[in-house]
Amino acid sequence: MLRLLLLSAVLFSSSAYGQGSFLFDLNAYFFQKKEERSNSAGTTVNKYESNYQFLGLGICFQNGPWCFGGKYLRGDLGGKNDNGLLDGSIVLEGFGLSAGYVADGFVAQATYLIDAEKRFGDDSLGGNASLEYPASEAYMLDLGYGFNAGGFLFGPNLKWFQFKYKKRTLNGQSQDLLTTEKDDYLLPMLSIWTFF
Repeated sequence: MLRLLLLSAVLFSSSAYGQGSFLFDLNAYFFQKKEERSNSAGTTVNKYESNYQFLGLGICFQNGPWCFGGKYLRGDLGGKNDNGLLDGSIVLEGFGLSAGYVADGFVAQATYLIDAEKRFGDDSLGGNASLEYPASEAYMLDLGYGFNAGGFLFGPNLKWFQFKYKKRTLNGQSQDLLTTEKDDYLLPMLSIWTFF
């Protein structure tokens, strides 16, 4: 996947665009929730922990304020109970081509994710089952502001993305969904941008 990002950046950096620079960005989000709940009789306390981790990578060729390249997104969502057993895990992943505007610390990029999917881990399905939802459409928007920190920019980034699904694959068998399903996320992230 990294090769695809590099290739797309090189394609957009042809001589037709004149002199410019490359912009690399890394953004991350981590959220953890811990709960303690008693059973209906009030005799036992159960503990649960949920973790959400998202990572975004991008590279683009910048000429003036305009930027063209590629982005990659991965999200891991999971939880575990007080026995340390996983209580289900989901992976959201995709990469695609992006275009954006970068000037005076402001960064705005839109990405069309070419290859995106949602996967459920074995622990979510109670065995060796494999369940995947290939996205029929997937989009991502990034709005951020970077403060100059000696050769790179560091700051907040608001990331929105949406995956839409019309099919799912269960143990290698494709199945049409009755309606189009979708996942929407709006995440406040910390980002680093650097030019080279």
